[in-house]
Amino acid sequence: MVQLGTRLRTDAQVAAGLTITVRYADGSTTTRTRALPEATRQLTFDHTIDKTLLIEAVQDRARQRYGTDVIKPALLG
Repeated sequence: MVQLGTRLRTDAQVAAGLTITVRYADGSTTTRTRALPEATRQLTFDHTIDKTLLIEAVQDRARQRYGTDVIKPALLG
């Protein structure tokens, strides 16, 4: 999802729907499609938090400048 959101924002594209396909170990698949209430460039789980959108933009710039694996989960120690 991170790569998709980055591509949408970078290319100034919008998404009007989302399709997810899950492939199981036995080879069977399940596909679900949902139309979004309005077209969006921001794919996030909570559209009411502006801070999240700002962080996504900063992450996009960091990945573009330093590579896609520059941002990783923190380790608690």
